[in-house]
Amino acid sequence: MKINRIFNIVLVILVVLVSVIQLSSGTTSGEIGLKSDVITEDEKPQTDGGLPTVGEKPAEPEPTPTPTPAPTPTPNPEPITGDKELDELAKNILDRIITEDMSKYEQAKAVYDYVDGSIKYSANPDKSSWINGAKEGLGLRQGDCFTYYASSRALLTYLGIENEMVCREGGRGPHWWNLVNCGEGWYHFDATPRYEKMPDFDSFMFTDEQAADYTYNVAYYRGYPAYYTFNGEGLPERATEFSDELLAVKNSGNAEEEAAAEATAEG
Repeated sequence: MKINRIFNIVLVILVVLVSVIQLSSGTTSGEIGLKSDVITEDEKPQTDGGLPTVGEKPAEPEPTPTPTPAPTPTPNPEPITGDKELDELAKNILDRIITEDMSKYEQAKAVYDYVDGSIKYSANPDKSSWINGAKEGLGLRQGDCFTYYASSRALLTYLGIENEMVCREGGRGPHWWNLVNCGEGWYHFDATPRYEKMPDFDSFMFTDEQAADYTYNVAYYRGYPAYYTFNGEGLPERATEFSDELLAVKNSGNAEEEAAAEATAEG
């Protein structure tokens, strides 16, 4: 009797254990030991955002955009004359008086004629620098011999024609003019108008010898000493003769002046 009671107790315990095992594995008594063939939603293969399914071509990676390089800033060119405002003044004038078919001598003669004829002689101009003198001459169109020298320098420099400053030594006061080289040698270049009482003289591209002769004539006939007296030390060596090309330009200018003078006299 006691044995039967023990057997029944053991049987009950076994039944309880089997039930607990079934509940924890999600199977029923007829399904113990069998694997379910049903695929849950969580077990389905990922096709969107996950790994590709078997046989599906992997998506091409999007190309990385190539960054556009920043444009290289264009450096501002240096002013030809050394001053932007003076460059503008020079360019505006040269656009009116220079043509593409002109030789360097013809360009220099155009500059000479413009400065000589466009600037009104006046005292006490700005001599603080040649640039300021040129601005006054080309902008206000007034000044003295320093202004004529500086204005010529600005226009010649803008054209790429070599030029240097010359200053009188001695005499009654200072006088400035230019030395100019159009490719065949250095010549004196003085666009400053002379007083009417002074001897006539072609001061476009002249030699040391001509400068000395004119200086003598002015001193002898007008009592004005040292007109073109200068110290040539440190200056480029000057030419002593004229080429045929330069003579043609000089003579052309003289012919035009003579024709204008005759027309004025007849009128």
